[in-house]
Amino acid sequence: MFSPPSVRLLMIPLASVRSLLFTFRKTCRVFCENTSLHGLKYVVGTGFYENSGHQRLAQVTWAIISLLGIVFTMVMMKLSWVRFGSTPTITTIETTTYPIWNIPFPAVTICNINKIDRSRTRNLTRQLESLGLTHSQAVNLLVAMASLVNFDAINATYTEHERLLGKLGYNPQTMLLDLNQPCPSLIRYCYWLGQEVPCDKYFHVTKTHVGFCCSFNVVPAMLVGNKATQLSTRGSTDIRLSGAGKHVGLSVTVDIEPQNYMAPTKSFFGAEVFLHSPNDFPADSDFEDTLQPGWDVDFCVTPMPIDSSDSLRRVPLKKRQCFMEGEGTVQSGSPFSSNLCMSECRLRTIVKLGGRNVSSFATLHVHFKDLYCVKYRRDAFMTWDVLLAAFGGIFGLCMGGSVLSVVELLYYFFVKPVTFYKQDQKRREARGNVMDVRGRSRVGQGFQPGRYPVGYFDRKKVIMRDRMSAKGKKKGMGISSFGSFSKGRQSNEPETLFLY
Repeated sequence: MFSPPSVRLLMIPLASVRSLLFTFRKTCRVFCENTSLHGLKYVVGTGFYENSGHQRLAQVTWAIISLLGIVFTMVMMKLSWVRFGSTPTITTIETTTYPIWNIPFPAVTICNINKIDRSRTRNLTRQLESLGLTHSQAVNLLVAMASLVNFDAINATYTEHERLLGKLGYNPQTMLLDLNQPCPSLIRYCYWLGQEVPCDKYFHVTKTHVGFCCSFNVVPAMLVGNKATQLSTRGSTDIRLSGAGKHVGLSVTVDIEPQNYMAPTKSFFGAEVFLHSPNDFPADSDFEDTLQPGWDVDFCVTPMPIDSSDSLRRVPLKKRQCFMEGEGTVQSGSPFSSNLCMSECRLRTIVKLGGRNVSSFATLHVHFKDLYCVKYRRDAFMTWDVLLAAFGGIFGLCMGGSVLSVVELLYYFFVKPVTFYKQDQKRREARGNVMDVRGRSRVGQGFQPGRYPVGYFDRKKVIMRDRMSAKGKKKGMGISSFGSFSKGRQSNEPETLFLY
């Protein structure tokens, strides 16, 4: 019977789908029967149950248990993966008795809130007046230049008058440096380890995010003019102390000079004090306080050192969000730190041109609070090898799997299916050949649909089987299953083809 082309095209994919389904079912069965994973062999096996009536129930039970094991494995691996991505580092306490003589003494930076000393503006004001400005305009221009420290907007008129400072050889930076209160005037008395020392040997001018200040124990790169040669041995950045208390540290007397306030950045008299690492520029995130006239401030320093282990180097930089030693670089050439990087970035954005009847003195004391402190240690919470070990532990705990189980999975689902598929194709081809031969035999005997009643051929087979069992084994049969004649007894009856 002739089939339309559309019908023939639909029959080909159907046979392929059946072959694929057969291949998939056989692959799953063979894998479950031979895998080292626990429980799967009981899902498809039939020889493990004495009572065949309970076999189906047992197989369904094991299938549910195996499915729950797979789901639990995937959930636990997902949690480990999320923890690996969201928590790259962990900080723990290494010791609670870490000695302070292993920690450098902190740097101290003192900044007067007033950015222009009135006593130092007289000559510059007269020079501006000689260029055509009134006294009020000259004073307002100087105050406007000082407001650049806070990034405040200034009047356009002052911007036009700024060119007059250029004629006098000034820009905002040199002007603020020249009109700022000098360090010897701001820091009057200094005591180091209980002994009075000259302040100009220990405090030097530094440029910070709040203007020009006076700093103690900082790296030479922070000094204005880089006057590193003026630092004495005690003024180095690697100062270590073996004691704690007010008399084993730094004590200074600060003269704020409220009478000379002209351009303050805050609404009160005083000085800002920053305690920071000797390698860092002072920042708002550091310990900060304010000195006001008549105050006696005591800074008790409790360091919290954090040591990062080498295991952090195996964590990608994007995840750990910190530089290890030798990784970060800054323009100053100093060891990298977060504050130093942010300070350099902030300084690049700063414009380069840029009474009360009480005592004006304030006292500051900086020292360690105790001989010992808590030391922390930062480690990688989970590296790739730890993550792989976690996956292996979860896989083995829930399903009894290992690396070889993964190899089995790849073998049975990527190699064996090809073999099973080819076997099924050969089986189908052989079946097609047999059916084709049988069809041709029926046509040769005049076979027509509807000629024989239903069950005719089955009845003939039963009759033939009974005759053979009654008479015994014959020497030969009349006709073989493929229509070939034998050497047995011949009959006058018409030859008949028996189909099995």
